[in-house]
Amino acid sequence: MTTITKSKRVQAKPEPTRDVPRSSLVGLWDWRRSNGHLFVSDTALRWFLRKHRDRFIEAGALFLVNGRQQVDPEKFEPVLREIGIEEARRASEEAA
Repeated sequence: MTTITKSKRVQAKPEPTRDVPRSSLVGLWDWRRSNGHLFVSDTALRWFLRKHRDRFIEAGALFLVNGRQQVDPEKFEPVLREIGIEEARRASEEAA
């Protein structure tokens, strides 16, 4: 996009993007099958994502590509770990 001013032409800066190598993305359900010990069912993962979807998106860990949910495991798993720690602390405090 180009903006023209009185005396000079100014090239507008492109919006920043998060370049994610295509090869690093994995289908959400493929990821779940590989990590079945974390979520015992598809329903459990769906519920967890409904609750925490924004955190995964903000971290660049969850994408929608051609109508399919994709994850970047290198970013998804640390967010999952952080949420798990927070929930464990919360449960511990409630039990005390």
